[in-house]
Amino acid sequence: MKKLILVLIGLAVVSGGYLFFLRKPSRLLPSFTAKDAADKTEQASRFLREKGEEGLKQKQYLPLIRVYENLLVKYPDNNDLKKKLADLYDRTGQHEKAETLLKQKAPPP
Repeated sequence: MKKLILVLIGLAVVSGGYLFFLRKPSRLLPSFTAKDAADKTEQASRFLREKGEEGLKQKQYLPLIRVYENLLVKYPDNNDLKKKLADLYDRTGQHEKAETLLKQKAPPP
């Protein structure tokens, strides 16, 4: 008797799930239009442009900046190193550092 009750309960659960999920899936899924999807895509791309690009550039150029800073410590009179380091600073958005570095002039040989 217990086995029969358990089988009937299982059958009721399975059939109820079938009727609820498979017969009317539109009740469960939110309806999206093409405009909604385009708006979501635009919001995501705007967020990535604003927040992601700057962080990505800093991660990309940070090892090069460290190398050029170390070289500039060893060779402080090298204008070429200063220009390259200023360019890297400018690419990462550190414009003040780039300007001050370019204003420094090496003494004439």
